[in-house]
Amino acid sequence: MLMTDAQGIPISAFTTSAQTAEVNTIETLVDIQVAGKRPKRLLYDKAADADWLRDALLAWHRTNHAAS
Repeated sequence: MLMTDAQGIPISAFTTSAQTAEVNTIETLVDIQVAGKRPKRLLYDKAADADWLRDALLAWHRTNHAAS
C-alpha cells in the first residue's frame, strides 16, 4: 500500500501479502510516515471502510493535529 500527498509524492509505504485485507493495514500505513509528513485528509477505498477504522483514524487525527 502507498500513501501519497496531494501532489502524488509518497509519504508512506507498507507491503503485505495479497491475502491481507486493506482494512487491516490502513492504520499501519498511517502510522508509518516515511517523509515525516502528516496527511490533512485521508481518502481510501470504500471496500476498506469499517466503523472501527473510521473511529481509529478520527482519534489518530485528533491526537496528531492537536499537537501541530
